[in-house]
Amino acid sequence: MPFILREVLPGLASELEALLRSDDESELADQIDSLQVVDRCRCDSPSCATIYNVQKPEAAWGPTHRNIVLDVPEGLTVVDVLEEKIVSIEILDRDEITVQVLNLFP
Repeated sequence: MPFILREVLPGLASELEALLRSDDESELADQIDSLQVVDRCRCDSPSCATIYNVQKPEAAWGPTHRNIVLDVPEGLTVVDVLEEKIVSIEILDRDEITVQVLNLFP
């Protein structure tokens, strides 16, 4: 069951929106209010809180894929964009968010 990012992770949503705007990515920032979260990464890393906003692909995202590395206060946060749509948010070493994501998707 998909969730709306702003409803389930409001702090992360606000942070993403502000950082994308400061990186001159306003069109992507505008997607945050309606952005869905459909699953989390299922790797075994205890520091991973990566979330998928669309179904994870079987292979690579494709030739129009790009990454935006955000300047976050701790850990690493990377927004994956495909055809100018946010498809995934890679989150590493951010314990509070990891706990929240694991509660949403055990």
